[in-house]
Amino acid sequence: MVEKVDFRLKSKDEADEDFLGQIIEDYRSIKKKVTSVPKENYGESMSKLAGAIDDRINSCLISLALFYEKTADTAYNEYRFNDSLKMYNAAIMILGAAPGATRDKAVKRFNLKVAATYRTGKSFVDNKVKSYIDRTEYLNIKEEISNAKSTLKDARSFLTGGMSVFVTEQALDTYNGMAGMLSVKLLKRSDIDRTVPVYKPADKFRPDDNYATSSIKEKKTPDKTIKEDKTPDKKSGQSDPFTYYMLGLIPGAGQFYAGDYIKGAIFGAAFAGSAAWAILASMQYAKSKEKYDNMTFGSEADFDSAFSKAESDGKMAKISIIGVAAVYTLNVLDILFLSAPENCKFVGTIKYDDVYIGFDLVPEQLPFNDTFIYTGGINAGVRATLRF
Repeated sequence: MVEKVDFRLKSKDEADEDFLGQIIEDYRSIKKKVTSVPKENYGESMSKLAGAIDDRINSCLISLALFYEKTADTAYNEYRFNDSLKMYNAAIMILGAAPGATRDKAVKRFNLKVAATYRTGKSFVDNKVKSYIDRTEYLNIKEEISNAKSTLKDARSFLTGGMSVFVTEQALDTYNGMAGMLSVKLLKRSDIDRTVPVYKPADKFRPDDNYATSSIKEKKTPDKTIKEDKTPDKKSGQSDPFTYYMLGLIPGAGQFYAGDYIKGAIFGAAFAGSAAWAILASMQYAKSKEKYDNMTFGSEADFDSAFSKAESDGKMAKISIIGVAAVYTLNVLDILFLSAPENCKFVGTIKYDDVYIGFDLVPEQLPFNDTFIYTGGINAGVRATLRF
C-alpha cells in the first residue's frame, strides 16, 4: 500500500495543496492500520514501517509548507499583505508537526517573513489612509462636502476591512483628525479587528493524537510571532478619565496613574527640580534687589556692582520660571496625547502646514535730506493646525 502512494507522489511533477493533502491522508490511513495491529504481533518490522510512514508524512508536510510560502510570497508582491500573513502563519502551523533541522530552518525563515509582512503592511496602510485623507481634505477645501465624506467613508471601510490587522495608531489618528473636522463618527480602537488571520484549510493537515508520534507531540509549541502580537497593552483602558486628567495637572502623577512609572518619575523629578531652582533663584533676586534698593552710601563702583548683581539674579529668576513652565507644558501635552489609557484618549492630531522664513525691508527717507535708511527684520516659524 505504501508503494502505491509513493508511486502517485513521484509521478506528480508539481503538487498542489489538494494533492499533497490527499497523499498525507493516505499515509495516515495506512499508519492507522499498522498501529491497529495487536501489540503481541507488533514486531520490529512493523515499528520500522510506522517510522518510515512518519518520515513520508513529514516530507509531505514540509512540501505543503513550501507551497504555502510560495502562495504567501505571491500575495506579498501583489500588496495583499493580509493573505500573505495568513499563508505564512499556515506554513508555520503545518511545520509544527514536522520535527528536524529542516523544519527549524524553515520556521525561522517564515518568522522573519511574518515580521517583514507586518512592517510592510503597516507602512502600506499608513500611506493608503494618508492618500484618502489628503483627497478628503482637498475636496473639503473645494467645499465638495458630499464627495469629501464619501472618500472618508472609503477610508473607514479600508481601515475596518481585510487589512485591519495592520492598522496603526498613526493611521487611526489621521482618520479621526479629518473625521472630527467633517463631524463624522470617529473610529475607536475597539472598532478595529486586529485578530491575526488564520488559513482554515491548513487545520485538516495537522496530525491528531491518534497519528502523532512522540517526537511530533514534543514539537507542538505556540507560534511566538502571534503570541507577541496579542500581548495586551498595560494601558488597556481600566482608568477613570476624570481621575486621570485631574492627576495629570500634577506633573508625574497622571503618568503614574496610567502605569507609566518611568515617565512619571522623570516628569515628577523634572518639575520638582525646576520649581526648587525657580524658588531659590527668585529668593536670590529679591535679596539682591533689596540690597541695591537699600543702599544709601558707597562708591559708584559699589552701586554698579550691586545693580549688576541684582540684574543678573533677575535674569536667572526669569530663566528658572521659564524652565518650570516648559516642564509643565510638556507634562500637559504628554497627558493629552501620549500617556493616556485607551479609554482616556484625547483624540486629536497636529498637522504641520509649513515652515516659513521671511524678511522685510522698508525704506524710510530722513527728514530734510535725500538719505534713505532701511528698517525691517527677519521672521521665521512653523504653521500648525491642531484638530480634535
